Amino acid sequence: MKKYKINSWNADIEEIEIERETDKCVFLRWSHGNRIHKEAKRSGYDQYFDTLKEAREYLIQRTENTVKNLKRSLDIEEDRLRRLRQQSSI
Repeated sequence: MKKYKINSWNADIEEIEIERETDKCVFLRWSHGNRIHKEAKRSGYDQYFDTLKEAREYLIQRTENTVKNLKRSLDIEEDRLRRLRQQSSI
């Protein structure tokens, strides 16, 4: 069964073959041997999706949120800089 995996540190979508799944976990076969391990479908590091489309939509939304937050931070810092410059000219 295929799933699409995204990790938290890059924007790559990786197609993964899983052994089975539950509502909250996927079970993967280790690349070196016959052991199977369990991973959460949603964690701080990885996200698993049923379709490539869902994975792409998630990445787009995550990136849009990051851009929005960075713009907000930039506005705050520019305002702080403006106020500091006004204070120094007094």
